[in-house]
Amino acid sequence: MIRIRGSRAPLVDLCVSRRSLGLIYLLFVLSLLSSSASAARSDNTRPRVVFLNPATPENIFWEKVTRLMRHGAQQLDMDLTVSYQTQEDITSRFSYVKAANDILSAENPPDYLLFLNLRDTGHRILEQAEAVGVKSMMILSDIHDDERLLFGEPRGKFRHWIGHLVSDDRQAGYLLADRLLTMARKLDRSGVIETVGINGSINGTAAALRAQGLKQALAEHERSSLNALVNSRTWLRQDGQAKALVLLRRHPETEVIWAASDGLALGASDAAAEIGGGSAGARFVGGIDWTDEALEAVTKGQLTLSVGGHVLESLIALVLLHDHYHGRDFNRDPGARLLTPMAVADRRSAAQLQKRMNADLDAVNIQRLSKIRDHTLERYDFSIANILSLPQGALE
Repeated sequence: MIRIRGSRAPLVDLCVSRRSLGLIYLLFVLSLLSSSASAARSDNTRPRVVFLNPATPENIFWEKVTRLMRHGAQQLDMDLTVSYQTQEDITSRFSYVKAANDILSAENPPDYLLFLNLRDTGHRILEQAEAVGVKSMMILSDIHDDERLLFGEPRGKFRHWIGHLVSDDRQAGYLLADRLLTMARKLDRSGVIETVGINGSINGTAAALRAQGLKQALAEHERSSLNALVNSRTWLRQDGQAKALVLLRRHPETEVIWAASDGLALGASDAAAEIGGGSAGARFVGGIDWTDEALEAVTKGQLTLSVGGHVLESLIALVLLHDHYHGRDFNRDPGARLLTPMAVADRRSAAQLQKRMNADLDAVNIQRLSKIRDHTLERYDFSIANILSLPQGALE
């Protein structure tokens, strides 16, 4: 028994056993350890991220996305795992949901999941991530209008859905069509510009939004005609060639071929060269994605244009997740939902852009985009111009 007497207070008896003192000491030690672990988390630990790739390793565009993502993860000291689909998987969008479930139900799930919203899959993946408390970010895809109630907004219905990076696919489709039609008009000042379009898979939102951009541009260009707009099962070159052969034989007067991906555009260019001769060869062919093969073809004059920039979303996503993990939330800057812009590459700019997107970009310091790594940053700048002009070398 401990007896304590205050000058004015009555006698107080405190019965404290050795066991109680031991428990208090243990709680004190655990508190110190917890504080130390929290501090170590922000300084020494590496966020674990899984990217649920919607394609096989042979897909040119998605391998470019993955390569940039790996580069960013290495510079930002993050553990990145890429989960690919098989050739059999991509024929069924629900295999994407199963792949997400396998990752999220693992004994040691990641800190963050990066994924796309394929038709009728995104909200299912969000539900799975929410159930196990894994934070998620949707990239390179939007939400179908008839699905918006299922999703809500990031950090709303799905509390662990912390961000959504959306490529401006409508802008991409518009920019491509507008530039192609403008170039065609310079050669044909009085006639109707005959156009055909080859769109990609309807599983995601990109095809629909890019087609909307195409139709907007056509509405703004007088004496232009969309003779056909067809959907391809995939975004690949061989499908673009097959579709274009049919279209060009059916519409030999075609001057412009608008394609929703670089792969489809390259295939359309192959078809135009195969048919050859006169307007059936199609004078102006362009696509979307900024793939190496397409940029090289633009440089050589085999393609007219390529629209892109959305491939850089992979770097933006990693920067935001890195800063979020280390205590710098992005909810206000740039916001939980970010629309990323697109830009046009023509024959004058394609070669330099290709160089910058490959060897040069691999050498730049992505840490300069991070508020955690660069303490001088007041606001994020994820513009295409800024990312492509990042200097090389370490931060001082």
